[in-house]
Order: sequence, then C-alpha cells, then structure tokens
Amino acid sequence: MDLTKIIQESLVAFQIPDRIESVEEYIHHFNFQIEPAEVKFIAKIDFNDRTPVVIRMTKEEHIPHETIVKQTLFSETLRGFGIPTSKKYLSDEGFVKQILVEGQLLSVIVEDYVGASIKELSQDLLYEIGALLGQMHQVSKRNNLTLGTTGYVFNLLGKNDVVRMDKLLELSKQFGVAEDEVKQIEVLYKKDIDKISYGLRSLHKYAVQGDINCSNLSYSNQQLSIFDYNIACDEYLVIQTILEGLLLTYEEEYFDHSTYAERFQTFLDGYNSKRAFSDLEKQLYPIIYRVAHLLWFTKIHLKENSIERLLVANQMTLARQKILSILDEYQSLVN
Repeated sequence: MDLTKIIQESLVAFQIPDRIESVEEYIHHFNFQIEPAEVKFIAKIDFNDRTPVVIRMTKEEHIPHETIVKQTLFSETLRGFGIPTSKKYLSDEGFVKQILVEGQLLSVIVEDYVGASIKELSQDLLYEIGALLGQMHQVSKRNNLTLGTTGYVFNLLGKNDVVRMDKLLELSKQFGVAEDEVKQIEVLYKKDIDKISYGLRSLHKYAVQGDINCSNLSYSNQQLSIFDYNIACDEYLVIQTILEGLLLTYEEEYFDHSTYAERFQTFLDGYNSKRAFSDLEKQLYPIIYRVAHLLWFTKIHLKENSIERLLVANQMTLARQKILSILDEYQSLVN
C-alpha cells in the first residue's frame, strides 16, 4: 500500500493538487486482515505554497459512511452560523468521498488545519470553552438540528462510558466490600435516574459535537476553535453540558491551582453567557450533576487512586472509605 500516493490522490479529489511538503501522522491504524476491516488515519499535510490541511480516512463498523456524511454536514452548518470550526473541502461526492484502498471503501474528509490541540487549561480558557458549547447548543436548538443518531459516551439513561454505577456494583460484589452501602447508593441512583427520565420526556434531543476535550480544541491567534465530529450525535443539551463540563473539570491538565468546583462553575458560567437553561433544565441540573459527579468513571476505576485500584492492591479499608464517602455525600445532596 503506497500511503503517500493515496494521500496525494485523495487531495486531488478535493481540488488540492499542491505538492506535499510533509505529512505529520496523528493516528495510523490500518487493519485489512480482520472482517470487517478497520481503518483510522488522521494526518496534517503541509505544503510549500498553501496553508496546511488535515486528512481523515476512516472505516469503522460503528460509524457507517452515511453517518459520517451527516456529521460533516452538521459541522459545516455550525460553521455557517459562525461557530469557529475547521472548513471542510468539497469533492465530486460532497464533503466526504469514498476511496477504494486494498479492496475496502474508506470515508475521506479533508479540512483546514486550525492549530495544534490545547495541552493545558486555565480558568479563562475554560470559560471560553463553556461559551463555545453554549453557542453551539443555541444554534442546534434554534434551527432544530438533528442527526438521527444516538451516542453512547454520554448516554446517561443507558450504558455509557462516564457514569459507572454498574462498575461499582460489580467491584463491590467481586471483592465483597461495602455491599450493603453500594446497594443503598444504587437505590438513590435509580430514584434519580427515574426523575431524570421523567423530566426528559418534555425535552428534545438536538445535534451535538459530542466530544469537547483538549484533543479536539485549538487556541491560535486569540481564537478558540473546535474540530473532530466523529461521535457527533443527538443528545439532551442539559445532559451533554454537565457531562462535558465534568470531563473538562476532572480529566484535563490545568496550569493554575483552581479547585474542581471552581473549574466546573467557570465552565457553566461561560455556557450560560451564551445559552441559559430552561426552567425544566434548571430542575434537572442538580439531579444530573450529583449522579454524574458521585459516580464519575475515574473515581470508580482506571485512575491510580480509584476504588478498583485500591481493591486490586488489597487496600480494602481505603476502598470502603471511598464508597462510604460517596454514600454520605449522596445522602446529603438528596436531603
């Protein structure tokens, strides 16, 4: 497989015939040996006589070509409404072109390079990110933008990646630690999920970018920009706001000494500067927040001091204390 030739031919298909100076690969994954084949290739392309672009080639079973087309059109629609996001280039098939590589059709996108990803956050930048999300949500709601697809990362009412009551139950049973207390947490959690589910009946889902983190944001020439719509989907705006805010609060690097509470509030203040929650969203906000905050995935597993890591290290007392602190805080927030 001649990757350089494939890149060059793809660029020509998007009306970019310029001579390539260099290719900086971000993700290089080609697996044609499995069925179905998997491809995810993202690279920055530099030229001698024009601004750089980013090329994306993908083939993933859970993101069909038709969904990628919708996601890309959503990105361009947001750009048309003034959202600072990378401009996509047109081919004879539209913003996404299928090319044949090793007998497999890959979905290809070419877009402007808007700058390097953010490495660290500050309070000021966090406020801007919140404002950007609020602006994007306002555009989606006012124009009734939808994609017809459901996400999984922030799917609070179903299986998701960030709120892990299921994992806490599994660990408690597996290690025989604080089982009664975890069951009490589960009772509170289920009551909250029922309240959230009932309230959401009166709200609508709208199209969202779905993954606001430092890897998908750049800050160049005093301009914050967003890119990468590969998990864009329809979501309840209040849920996405809270979970994205917590993701930025808990999982990103900061070069100041702000607290988690200060960070989240700064993000929310930025969001509210562009879009205020409705009355119903305001009612749901504290319930969604406590469910996500208390059962956040890296508190339960993955991180060094998580409950799972403590249990595996046989630090049962510390693990039990962490579980009890979740229960105590949950009860205090409910009451």
